[in-house]
Amino acid sequence: MSVLPQMNLNIPCPEVLRKRIIPEDTVNLLSIRELCTRAGIPLRVSGADVDRPRILVSGEFPTAKARLSDGRWIQVISAEDIPADFPALRTMEILAYGFFDYAARECLCHRGFFGATG
Repeated sequence: MSVLPQMNLNIPCPEVLRKRIIPEDTVNLLSIRELCTRAGIPLRVSGADVDRPRILVSGEFPTAKARLSDGRWIQVISAEDIPADFPALRTMEILAYGFFDYAARECLCHRGFFGATG
């Protein structure tokens, strides 16, 4: 039996960066499909949005919803907010329960990925 990571009780509340625009050519965006692959979990949703690059893990920006220079909104997760254990899975956890991202939540929900804290 493998040891499950504990639930993260300190999931950040994302800001909305209305005035800061991130140049799109300076970031490497991920899609939900790519993040699931990195986390080693199955993608449990479908639709065009699963392949749309919209997630940025950043050492420069805070955890927030931000706008790219082309006008698209993206979800930015600060590298400081991601616990060191299971980083891709923890990124999904922040998307699911910090940003209330439907696709991320469906990929994690009722899967037993996180053990209860005591």
